[in-house]
Amino acid sequence: MQSVMSEISHKGIVLSLVGNSAVVRIEQSSACSQCASASMCVAAEKKTKEIEATIIEPVAVGDEVEVTGTQRMQLTAVLLAYVLPFLILVGMMFVLSRFTQNEVVVGTVSLACLVPYLLLLKLLSPRLKRSLVFFVRPTR
Repeated sequence: MQSVMSEISHKGIVLSLVGNSAVVRIEQSSACSQCASASMCVAAEKKTKEIEATIIEPVAVGDEVEVTGTQRMQLTAVLLAYVLPFLILVGMMFVLSRFTQNEVVVGTVSLACLVPYLLLLKLLSPRLKRSLVFFVRPTR
């Protein structure tokens, strides 16, 4: 059993059930969206997202639920989505700048090097989908 400290959770509403999974709508808000001045501020933002999550306890369509994931899962997702592409881009720019002074070539080839990485992520998406799993349970 994981500790509460290692979990990230959001409240949401079950939209549909498909086998062992539920599609849940969560409202993701910025930290300042709870401020009293949020309605007049441009920085306060709310986004609605739909997440597919594995059902732990029985739920029905329309139920308010809690969607949880681990911090490790979140760190893995950040690593794959932001850190590795950034390192590939900067690394290629550094290496290519040693061979040519043409910045257009360096930038274009560096960006093109992200294509194989993104294709690899696409090929591995079924495996990633199995390892990056959210869970859903009724709110208490």
